[in-house]
Amino acid sequence: MSTAPRLTLYHNPYYSSLRQGATPENAAKKTAWRRMSVWVYASLLIGVLALIVIWQNERLQRQVMLLDANARPVIRVDIYNDYLKMYPQQAIMTAKSSDLELWALQDNASPVSLGLISPQTEDWAGINFVQQKSLKGARQLAITLEQRGGAKHGQPQGPTLYISTPLRE
Repeated sequence: MSTAPRLTLYHNPYYSSLRQGATPENAAKKTAWRRMSVWVYASLLIGVLALIVIWQNERLQRQVMLLDANARPVIRVDIYNDYLKMYPQQAIMTAKSSDLELWALQDNASPVSLGLISPQTEDWAGINFVQQKSLKGARQLAITLEQRGGAKHGQPQGPTLYISTPLRE
């Protein structure tokens, strides 16, 4: 007497729900919800990563004081990843025909302009990638008095009014 082979059933949620009276449309809805939940989790992950990047960008990297000829603090400069924020410690007066320009001074290279600044108020200066690289290699910052519109040839032309304490990482 030979026995018929035994049929072993394995649990499969998709087929078991069909056996319980569900329709293929309901199963398709379940997979749509699963797909949507994957997108929701991916979106949350991207949002968290964006917040981390923003937080890192807003962290203060360095802080330096610009001093006058008598070594008195004139401007505090906060250095962030992609911008500088300047806080005048006293009133700074300039002629209407001139501007103040901020420079990154390096050991073995010519100064790199970080832009014109306003001496009367708190000011910020966005810095591009090239300026960020030169700022990382800079040993000091300096402010020069330039003709209206800044230095014409990319190098300081006017006198140096303020120079910073040494930059530290």
